[in-house]
Amino acid sequence: MQTIAALDELSDRTFLASDDVDIPDHPTPFFHFELDRLVANLATLRAALPGFRIFYAVKCNSQPAILETLARRGTGFEIASGAELRALLELGVHADDILFSNPVKAPADIRFARASGLERYAVDSEEELATIAEEAPGAAIYVRMQTTGPGAGSRCRSASGLRGPRPSNYC
Repeated sequence: MQTIAALDELSDRTFLASDDVDIPDHPTPFFHFELDRLVANLATLRAALPGFRIFYAVKCNSQPAILETLARRGTGFEIASGAELRALLELGVHADDILFSNPVKAPADIRFARASGLERYAVDSEEELATIAEEAPGAAIYVRMQTTGPGAGSRCRSASGLRGPRPSNYC
């Protein structure tokens, strides 16, 4: 049996079901998660990227069963808000295993993260760098950059706070 979750606007229910789930009996939207497959996919990704640490973006799916499964296997986490940080801390995830990557962080969330022991923050603008310096002095930062032109890995326009000319080819 796999643990799966049915989500709707009114409730958050987790229950057990066999592989032959009768989807019409559940509210929509309905998400079926197979934790065994998650674990197998994580192993495949790690095998393809030896020497790299995997960080899971909590905003993709913040169901506790998924976060707990990944945490037990040494996965790091990437957060975009104080609420996501709080959820991870409540599960026992250590701040050393978390990156704060939202390009525009609320000062209160930065202060909460810093007080919780979080050390690593993404920046992609001078303004964000100044905010991190003020709210989390001495923190480690990593820079998100948008590149364009020949040889750029992606020509997609980012959702970041970067200013400058719009790439000629963006998505």
